[in-house]
Amino acid sequence: SLTNFSSFSPFISPIFLLLFFSCPPSEKLHLARSKMSETADGNVIDAVKTATDNAKENIKEFECPICLELILGAAILPCGHLSCIYCCHCSMNLENSHCFLCKKQYHALPGLSTQLSLLILSTFREQFDERLERERESSEEYEKFLLPFVKFLKEELKTNASALTESVTCTKCKRILVNPIAATCGHLYCLNCVRRGNMKKCVFENCYGGDIDKEAGVVKAMQHLLEKMYPLEIKERMEKEENEEIEEVVMMENVPSGEEGGQRGEEDDEKEEEVHFGVGCDLCGSYPIKGERYQCHDCKEDENGCPLGFDLCGKCKEFDEKVGLNETSANAYAAAGRFRFLQNHTREHRLVKVPFRESFLHRLKAANPQMSIEQILRIITIAGEEREQGEEGQEEEEEEE
Repeated sequence: SLTNFSSFSPFISPIFLLLFFSCPPSEKLHLARSKMSETADGNVIDAVKTATDNAKENIKEFECPICLELILGAAILPCGHLSCIYCCHCSMNLENSHCFLCKKQYHALPGLSTQLSLLILSTFREQFDERLERERESSEEYEKFLLPFVKFLKEELKTNASALTESVTCTKCKRILVNPIAATCGHLYCLNCVRRGNMKKCVFENCYGGDIDKEAGVVKAMQHLLEKMYPLEIKERMEKEENEEIEEVVMMENVPSGEEGGQRGEEDDEKEEEVHFGVGCDLCGSYPIKGERYQCHDCKEDENGCPLGFDLCGKCKEFDEKVGLNETSANAYAAAGRFRFLQNHTREHRLVKVPFRESFLHRLKAANPQMSIEQILRIITIAGEEREQGEEGQEEEEEEE
């Protein structure tokens, strides 16, 4: 009804009402939806402007701990800390990687969080452009690695009318994010939505299904910014969720012992898999790839927007083949869409299984199972430096003689 629609926004103009009642019935719904969408996006824009006024207070939380610059292409680690996705890639170790801030271990390169990246771009636009200018003048990686992310984000803002609204809403409940956590694919969820729904995979319609850990760290930097953008909405939601949690605790206390749901303690026996050191999967981000590895022969390095080539692990190859059976599937974009470095891989390309090749690292690891690959490499580096110093000293002695 008109009354209900008017309650959605007090800013409906007389001109809009005139157009609304003069439209044929088939067009009224479309006109009403358009107005609601415009109003929602307008609210986000106003909130972004409010947050931008306080940018100096928040910007430190959005600085990459690796390059110490405003984040360009946000990667969200399992602990909830942030970095540039390219910086995260460069900082990963061959075997086990750790957060630069809290040292929590992780094993996969996080996917680009489009939501958070767009929020950073829109809130800190001036600082974002300043960083781009510095990178353009001094960085060798700008054209090769950073520019594709910049183009993608700006194009998303330009072509997607609801991009700003989507950047601050939960992928599950479609409301303002409260205590946001990220799936490995980069999509964001409210912490309570994940826990109550016992969610383990991303449900975004165009996603390959990134893993969700209900124990993942809250993205506190984003939460602090959203609290400034939507103070009343977030306060109301948090109070409501606290009351609901109290009710759930009371209900659990009334459940007789032995009837509570429990998790099985059994764990799958881990089989030793072939490890492809230095190569990661461009769909799930696992690094290094363990087990079967597939490489695209058509995504040549440094050509066609594939600066790092294109590789898939065995599990992602199987997923890609299943999706390929149904081209109308919501996940059909997975083999022809946005990968870890925005490669232009398509289903027409040729994926070939790469045979495992044992390297000297594998042999050293097998001979020293108690040592990590990083420790082995450190010893090799130290031994190499000592060898170089010895050769230099010997040359100096020969010159003196």
